[in-house]
Amino acid sequence: MKPTRLLVVILSVLFAFFAFTPAAFAAMGDMGTTMDGFAWRELAGGEIEIIGYSGGGGNITIPDEINGLPVTSIGVDAFRNDTTITGVVIPGSVTTIGEEAFRDCASIENITLNEGLQTIGYAAFAYNTAITSITIPSTVAYIG
Repeated sequence: MKPTRLLVVILSVLFAFFAFTPAAFAAMGDMGTTMDGFAWRELAGGEIEIIGYSGGGGNITIPDEINGLPVTSIGVDAFRNDTTITGVVIPGSVTTIGEEAFRDCASIENITLNEGLQTIGYAAFAYNTAITSITIPSTVAYIG
């Protein structure tokens, strides 16, 4: 192997090793799952984003805080294809619902959005044929 190639291989291995150190993961913030099955991650600025759900379904209420930090967003695809959920209450602490967050959740009938919500991402509630009504709060400035 030529010295230049060997150097490239060694540097690549070192980069890969140091890219996945605990310090790199710490920069991403804490992650976890609540007792109710809401998977979450901490964002920069001490805010929480819901990134998934493994709970029992039915009527669910997104928590307004986790570990003392406000839940401010529901991530992209967070609940996508979950057919166990029949109703959702989103608290006023949530300012953003990500793209396709509730897409293909075919059993959702009731959605309660509270004042404080500002952004509803593209196709956030697409293909939810059971929804009977939804009221968009006056604080919403953007719907994707």
